[in-house]
Amino acid sequence: GIIFHSDAAQAMGHEKINVYDMNIDLMSFSAHKFYGPKGVGGLFVRSFNPMIRLAPILHGGGQERGFRSGTINVPGVVGMAEALKLADSEWKINHDRIRDLRDRLYDSLRAKFPDIRFNGHPQNRLAHNLNITIPGIEAKALIHALRGKLSFSAGSACSTMKATPSYVLLAIGMAEKETFQTIRLGLGRNLSNTEVDSISDLLCHALESKTTMH
Repeated sequence: GIIFHSDAAQAMGHEKINVYDMNIDLMSFSAHKFYGPKGVGGLFVRSFNPMIRLAPILHGGGQERGFRSGTINVPGVVGMAEALKLADSEWKINHDRIRDLRDRLYDSLRAKFPDIRFNGHPQNRLAHNLNITIPGIEAKALIHALRGKLSFSAGSACSTMKATPSYVLLAIGMAEKETFQTIRLGLGRNLSNTEVDSISDLLCHALESKTTMH
């Protein structure tokens, strides 16, 4: 009898999702995560077995069958739908290629810095996501060192203003100190082998500089 909601912002357009096989009742996603327009997202609402009924949070005109009053962002919705169609049609090719690029990047980094640790399950994970811990190197310092050359993250966009350890990393058993030595790299679908090698070179050069300073 419990309603199951899944935040699929990172997975939509990158992984095969069947809401019925996965027993998902509500699933939210963002268009810009699969190359659609920014500022628009979607919510899957199960319509049978069980039928989920939403309570409106905006009242007035009663548009969208009473779910949400206000004017629909038609260009955003159409753009999102088209982007999702493209992502779905190219899913398998992009998934396998990006997975191989991710592994290439990790292997090249680990060849020079064997202490680097891969976080998460080696196979059951997002193909375009590489989350690594670099012992002895502060993630924020690394980001600062590569500012203007390479963009990556020390945490989720939801928590960029918080100077607290990631609760997700803590939940998978990481020590608090290690959470601040962890970075997340998101690989785009248009990356080439050459560009991945360039990313590796930039990171390795910055790591060598930081290691020398220590």
